[in-house]
Amino acid sequence: MSTSNTSGQSRSITHAQELLDQNRDAALVFLSGPINELFAHTDEAMMDFAAQAQSNAMQGHFFEAMVEMRKHRNGIEQRFRAAIIEGFANFGAEPRISIQDADRSLSSELTLIEPDEMEEFIAGEKLVYCVASQLTYVYSH
Repeated sequence: MSTSNTSGQSRSITHAQELLDQNRDAALVFLSGPINELFAHTDEAMMDFAAQAQSNAMQGHFFEAMVEMRKHRNGIEQRFRAAIIEGFANFGAEPRISIQDADRSLSSELTLIEPDEMEEFIAGEKLVYCVASQLTYVYSH
């Protein structure tokens, strides 16, 4: 009886893994379209932001961001896909942590950063927010 139970569990695990693999593949296919659209609209959005910039320096940042996005597009796409694959591979494998453990972990990892790093981070976050806002507007109309 335990042999048939073990065999049944093994088949269930194999079937579950097959379903998980199918979902991973479907997610990768489904998300490739929006990622391509995101990059297709990035240049257009950056040009719009540059046109609305309040200074030449800010305009230059948008143009630099356009160049950087073009240079790093393949790497970004690869890391995105790798993160999805890794997430599916680790699904159920990692122990769940409580909110209290997460809070303790985050508070122990806080560090000070240099002002230049902070400016770059804020500029990057602003660019991401602006692009996301622009794409939300484009997709909603």
